[in-house]
Amino acid sequence: MSFPPEAYLIGAQKAGTTTLAYLLDQHPHIAVARSKEPHFFTHNWDKGLDWYAEQFPDSSDAVCMDASTSYSMAPLTKGSRPNRRKDEDYEGVPARVSSINPGAKFIYLLRDPVERTYSGYWHNVRMGREDQEFRTALLNNPFYLEVSDYHGQLLPWLDHFPLRSFFFALFEDIKEAPERVARDCCRFLGVDEEVASIRLDSAKNQGYRVGWMGRGINRITATYPSLRTALKPLVPKSIETLLNSVRAGSEPIPAMKEEDREFLIGYFRERNQELERLIGTPLDRWQRE
Repeated sequence: MSFPPEAYLIGAQKAGTTTLAYLLDQHPHIAVARSKEPHFFTHNWDKGLDWYAEQFPDSSDAVCMDASTSYSMAPLTKGSRPNRRKDEDYEGVPARVSSINPGAKFIYLLRDPVERTYSGYWHNVRMGREDQEFRTALLNNPFYLEVSDYHGQLLPWLDHFPLRSFFFALFEDIKEAPERVARDCCRFLGVDEEVASIRLDSAKNQGYRVGWMGRGINRITATYPSLRTALKPLVPKSIETLLNSVRAGSEPIPAMKEEDREFLIGYFRERNQELERLIGTPLDRWQRE
């Protein structure tokens, strides 16, 4: 088996990583971790390499891929991590990856940081982890802005890996031409890009507004994941379907307030320009006057 993993889909969260992982996992020579996001280098480092190896299918000729978005969530200011996560769990990720595979390759999906920040906020609302208004949450929790600061997130990685180890893809391209992006990723990873037609019927992480009951259920299942596993055999299918519907929600997310949008545009303008200069990828579609 190709272990430790040679490839990492490191983010950004809410930028199409679920879709891209689904597409790449269809390739006969790419094996995405069973849970897609094992979070080994952040949440599970103390479990050791044997545990990590168990997260991948037993394949002798596949490039193993870890698609954990927590690997691009470094705290850019001290103590900015939510939920009492330790800063060092996220700061040390590039060094940990380098220690087991210094020749690793990385795919980094980038989304307009204004839209990603808003989507990330509503993800936390849906999961029952956030109950503040959007602007208040931004001011009280730098995490939302820092995950969208791709230039800041990339710099610690470049202390351990050369820029040529990274392939940058845009969320907007995933929406418009997912098969082309998947083939570009295959070429970057060194596997045959001319494979059978890729199925595009992937389940996307569609964001909806969730009621108080759904937020409560999401918070409990996220805090106690083993509880859901234990109860699953005991819950009738009809009840499970109803609970999943409540957890997912159905109301559309409200539009961002214009004053919040202007604030984010100003915050990210220079950071986007620094990123564009560093990686050489045009980000014109993000540019606003």
